Amino acid sequence: MTHEYYAPSEGTYQHYAWAKNGKVLLCNDSDGEYEQVFSSREELQRFVDHLMAAADEAWGDSYPKELGNFVIT
Repeated sequence: MTHEYYAPSEGTYQHYAWAKNGKVLLCNDSDGEYEQVFSSREELQRFVDHLMAAADEAWGDSYPKELGNFVIT
């Protein structure tokens, strides 16, 4: 699936996200065929919470909660 608005992130994050028609879409750079669609901030937050729970399980909750230039507070 090739979209005019999809451009791989060149491995920076290995995923690309964009906004379209009031939704946020996410896909993996290596598989542009699959898209995850978030219709609200609440849906996106649940996904981020799920990722952070997995990070806590993997690395414990004592690591600095920084994602790139973002800090989770």
